[in-house]
Amino acid sequence: MVFRPDILPFVHLGAGTLVLLRPDWLRETLRDAARGAHVPECFADDVLSGILSYLKNHYQEATIECGELIARIRRALTDVGLGIMANHVEHRSPPVRINLPELVSQAGGSFELGFFQLLQERFRSASRHGVGEVVCTGLRPCVLQLAGRERWGQPCELLEHEIAEFLLAEVQLLPRGADRLTVTIH
Repeated sequence: MVFRPDILPFVHLGAGTLVLLRPDWLRETLRDAARGAHVPECFADDVLSGILSYLKNHYQEATIECGELIARIRRALTDVGLGIMANHVEHRSPPVRINLPELVSQAGGSFELGFFQLLQERFRSASRHGVGEVVCTGLRPCVLQLAGRERWGQPCELLEHEIAEFLLAEVQLLPRGADRLTVTIH
């Protein structure tokens, strides 16, 4: 891999699933740990700056395993005297983002059938890797593309509802214990 300074690595969740490491997720992870340890959140923000600087300027890989990232966060907190906060860092994955219009494009000529198959594959892959949040983006452009329309109408509303129901059904098929998965569609 080529080292590209000033770019955050991707988080490797396993089986080829990569998620972009986003500062907002890292910030929330650290702030949750601070709240759990009853430490002022300003400490989380200070540590965040250091971790982001390290990952952008010194970490020389394009990817980092999620477990390794969590271990490095805990070690950094311990090294700066915030061991109590390190004990409250949860092992959770960053959210997986599914770009719905991109799935429509990948489905090609099979349109709806191909779209729903790809959506199911992406969703199930994310849920298998213990992701806590799946964010589906571009719902409206996706629906317009699938419906072959330029303006929103009743067929679009029905298709939008069908996509939401499909994802709800997928969530309900998850094994027990995976019910902490949050799905957001916008």
